[in-house]
Amino acid sequence: MAAGFGEAGEAGGLFELRGCAFERIDSLSSTGLCVVDGQLVRTLRSTDPNSVAELLIYDARGIRRYLRLDDVLDPHDIVWDPRCEAYAIVSSLTNSVHWIATDGRRVDRHVLPGAGDSWHVNSLLREGEHLYASAFGDFRHHRQWKSHLGDGRGVVFDLDTGAPVLTGLDCPHHPRLVDGAWVVCDSLTGRLVRADAETGRVEDVLELAGFTRGIALSGHHALVGESPRTRAGERASSRAAVAIVDMPSWRLVDRIEVCACEIYDLMLVDDELAEGARRGFRTNPDRVREQDQLSLFDAAGIAPRRLWAVSEPLAEEDCQVSLTCELPSELGLEETLLIDCLVTNKGGAFLMSAPPYPVYLSYRWRPTGDGARPHEGEPSRLARALPPGESVEVTLLLVPPAHPGDYDLCLTLRQDGVRWFDEVADDNRIEAAVTIRPVAGTRARPVLRRASGG
Repeated sequence: MAAGFGEAGEAGGLFELRGCAFERIDSLSSTGLCVVDGQLVRTLRSTDPNSVAELLIYDARGIRRYLRLDDVLDPHDIVWDPRCEAYAIVSSLTNSVHWIATDGRRVDRHVLPGAGDSWHVNSLLREGEHLYASAFGDFRHHRQWKSHLGDGRGVVFDLDTGAPVLTGLDCPHHPRLVDGAWVVCDSLTGRLVRADAETGRVEDVLELAGFTRGIALSGHHALVGESPRTRAGERASSRAAVAIVDMPSWRLVDRIEVCACEIYDLMLVDDELAEGARRGFRTNPDRVREQDQLSLFDAAGIAPRRLWAVSEPLAEEDCQVSLTCELPSELGLEETLLIDCLVTNKGGAFLMSAPPYPVYLSYRWRPTGDGARPHEGEPSRLARALPPGESVEVTLLLVPPAHPGDYDLCLTLRQDGVRWFDEVADDNRIEAAVTIRPVAGTRARPVLRRASGG
């Protein structure tokens, strides 16, 4: 079974290998998979801090449980940790790993040094008493790894001790221990790497196609995901694939296309569990019949259709909002803050985070008294289309700038390709003077916290 995702409206989903081809089960963009006590656990992808992580848990009859994980942002991999009887889940956007009990309670959290998505920690491996993770590098600033792609800064490390077990990689994913050797996707180079588990010395390298990510082991074979991206990050084609590698001879023996833009994870499941994943929520036959009938009417245009509008460039008079939230006066250099901001549309048009001109809540940092161009922060989507006169709460991830000092922070809306709302009127923004404190010590523990409401 393969889990994948798409970009800019392209479908991802869950895929099952039947015979010699992958068949789509659904179109829900997904990342990590694991099987625990005969149940398939699946993380649904969400990269926006306004959209929290979700878990779907299946048994042979369909979806058994749904969990919403409010503190996990941009979920990646998931494994079961028997030491604390909880799921270990990567929250890449907050540089952390969370342990979540089966009822949704957070049991523990481990935050890596750095602000925001500084390491891009991604994949997990539970092996005996050890929990290993892969990351793009030991960095301190939000997405600093983007300026070091191809530098060999990627690492596989012991999450408990922080000790590296494999270094010199480029954007690694999905480490596995196989017969005394590390097998890992060296993703940016499009390679599958095998290294000695004791020394970390690379013994075998297999060149594959695209961005390697996702490994499932079946006998003497490894199934490896190939997402169609070049070294520079552009998409080389529209189809991903799964490469079948013979482990003893370390050679590619076959390749199977998958109708997805990106593959994240691969997992072996039995036929009954795969059928449960296919059934999903379709466990009540009466509800399924009613739903399918309504869908047929809707497709024929007989039933009223919901009209999905796309955003257009807004006139200046429609760029009118009020923002209500509490901004900090101080922030640590490696401190990340979640801010809940109430956005009220005071203009005459709908505001929506939809292409081709999406509207986002965003922010800018400018050194106090400095006329330099401000540093733009990460945008956050509106949770829904916002009609005139209505309000919506948006969660924004506030990541500090790269250097300590005094800054002017400006929070406002912007429409991609059109304008920032505060260019129209000062009332469309909230400002604060913020002191960014330096790191206290060489390995200070970073902080992720939520601001109090405004």
